[in-house]
Amino acid sequence: MQMRSKIETEDILKWVVFGLIFVITFPYFEPTYDVGLDPAYVWGFNWLFVHDYHTLTQICYPHGPLAFLKIPTVIGHNWLIFLIFYSLLKIGFIYLFFKLSNTFNCAFKSAIPVVLIVCFFVNVDLLIIGNCIILNLLFYKHNKPIYLYISAVLASLGVFIKFSIAIASLSAILVSILIDYYYNRNIIKSLKQIGIMGGLGLIIGLLIFHGFVPLFQYLWGAFKLSGGYDAVSLHPDNKWALVLPAVALILSVPFWNKEKDVRIAYLLCLLPLFAAWKHSFMRQDIFHYRIIICFLIVFWGLILLISKEKRILTFIVACSTVLLLYANMRAVSWYRGINREVVGVNNFVDVLHYRDFTQRIASMSERNVSPNKLTDEQKAFIGDQTIDIYPWDFSYIAANNFRWKPRRTLELATSANSQWASAEAAKNFLLHEDAPEFVLFHYQKGMESIDDRYVLSDEPLIMYNILNHYSLEEKTNKFMLFKKDTVAHFESVILEAPQIVQFNEWIDVPKGDREIIRLRVLSKNSLRGKVKKMLYKDGQYYIDYMLEDGTVNTYRYVSGTAVDGLWISPFIQNPLSDIAEQPDVVQVRLRNSHPHCIQSAVTVQFERIKLSEPVLNLIQDKQDD
Repeated sequence: MQMRSKIETEDILKWVVFGLIFVITFPYFEPTYDVGLDPAYVWGFNWLFVHDYHTLTQICYPHGPLAFLKIPTVIGHNWLIFLIFYSLLKIGFIYLFFKLSNTFNCAFKSAIPVVLIVCFFVNVDLLIIGNCIILNLLFYKHNKPIYLYISAVLASLGVFIKFSIAIASLSAILVSILIDYYYNRNIIKSLKQIGIMGGLGLIIGLLIFHGFVPLFQYLWGAFKLSGGYDAVSLHPDNKWALVLPAVALILSVPFWNKEKDVRIAYLLCLLPLFAAWKHSFMRQDIFHYRIIICFLIVFWGLILLISKEKRILTFIVACSTVLLLYANMRAVSWYRGINREVVGVNNFVDVLHYRDFTQRIASMSERNVSPNKLTDEQKAFIGDQTIDIYPWDFSYIAANNFRWKPRRTLELATSANSQWASAEAAKNFLLHEDAPEFVLFHYQKGMESIDDRYVLSDEPLIMYNILNHYSLEEKTNKFMLFKKDTVAHFESVILEAPQIVQFNEWIDVPKGDREIIRLRVLSKNSLRGKVKKMLYKDGQYYIDYMLEDGTVNTYRYVSGTAVDGLWISPFIQNPLSDIAEQPDVVQVRLRNSHPHCIQSAVTVQFERIKLSEPVLNLIQDKQDD
């Protein structure tokens, strides 16, 4: 009886420790939405989940229908559901981390500081991925398939939250199955496990999408979009003297630590670690760069708990890799350090005051989007008719309570397969009854898109359909309002003969008369460029516009959509100015930031879009001065 009482007391104390770690490491949450690119889609996914779930299941985007479980805000009960989901994930993560330490004979007290430090740096992504890795380590050690199946459920939820979570989680599960087969040589067992996990994922997917067709459409679209987001890559001046030693130290682990269990853990983490590397360094702003730092902390936490030998060396290498990559953070865009409160109890208490917290967040969000409120006359003109926002700022919908009709890709298509995604989105602007009645085309710095691109070149197929099927109704200093027409505006599209030109070569632009001129561009990476893109990222593509007054304007462009036509003429820099006041483009030049990684020869083809009289009013102010 005394022994049983002692065991029960120890169990209670352990759960007290679990609870304290949960509270102490509770993060600061401010689930507001705002104007701009990322805050707008945060609102969009939350709003659609509550108000138009059917449309949400048709969206093709790296985030899935359950995206609010990663990017919540206080719409409906989304924030409450998120809190419950996050809490279950975090408590489960803490519990599994200690269970793992016990499995590998690490003392409970020794595990406390490791788990505590790790828990300061995990978000929803890392909680799902980390739980999957730990569960598969337990499956390897105990040979109980239940661990494998629970990890499959978590990975399936990750698929429908954000596809990057799915890639990392599923890669760990795949390696786990291969390791199990290597040691057991039982193909029937492995196939059975794969079948059960696939069945679990299918059931979850059917429950979420209410049918096979939308489920497989989402999976296919997510797969196409996961080809890489090189178009939105930033290229800061990395300190490679810091980055490369960190990479070398990480790759060296299985060579100097020959413990079997450590090598198994390393193999399970290797593909998720590479996914974190790609995710961080592809975009490489401060928000994405943190991913690799936080993942490394989880990775080294696992290795330290499992290691029985060379723990001091492991700790030194762990600190060195994290500090080296952290030191490189100063090079990335919008740098600011990673700040964590020593104790998160105040964050936890704030959330416990649920009503006050949600009211404060809702008020902040309303104030954030209020600059995008339209006048009463403008809102009355649109009324209850459907509208979409181009290119991305859905806060116009949030601020004005419009009847939103989002396109399938939700916002800009900027992946490696962006031509496919752009074609999908362009279907939303054809002359059919399902097309939105209005399109609000907003701009901030002239016609500049994100990352110094030219907005009329981002998605040529969408621009073609909007200008062809919608008429300009109003132009302000913030947006143009288009209304769906009953007839097409373009008379014909003429393609000139293809030309083979070189990067960095000036190309003469043909004179246009009552027409739009675009340049279709097809370029290819060299073998070296393909390897670089796979391991790191692609170079930046630029187009230089030589104007008739001798000035040169430069914009980035997306190679994936450039095959559909980069906008050349009329070269609109100020949407409020008359076209006649803006100089013509006489030459253009294509460039790449890494010319040694791209084939120098590129195929170009000028495209002439003949304009009828109505479309001329689309790019000029309708009112006579």
